[in-house]
Amino acid sequence: TLKMFPNPYQFAIQMENPSNENHVITVFNTMGQMLDQVNVEPFGTLLWEDQFANGVRIFVIESESNKQVFKAVKR
Repeated sequence: TLKMFPNPYQFAIQMENPSNENHVITVFNTMGQMLDQVNVEPFGTLLWEDQFANGVRIFVIESESNKQVFKAVKR
C-alpha cells in the first residue's frame, strides 16, 4: 500500500512505496483536469507541485495489481 504525506502540503508531497512494484500516479484537480502524471519507483518519490495553484488534488495511483485514490490539499 502506497502512503502519501504530508496532507495538506505546500510545495511537494512524498510518496512512500514499500512494495517492489512500480506505480503510475495521475494527478487531477476537482474539475477533472489532469495536471500531472509520474512514475513512482519502488521505495518512493517526491512529487513537486509548486507550479500549480492551491486547491484539492485527486491522486489516482495504479500498479499492475492495485489501484488507490487519495485526496490532498495543496496550500
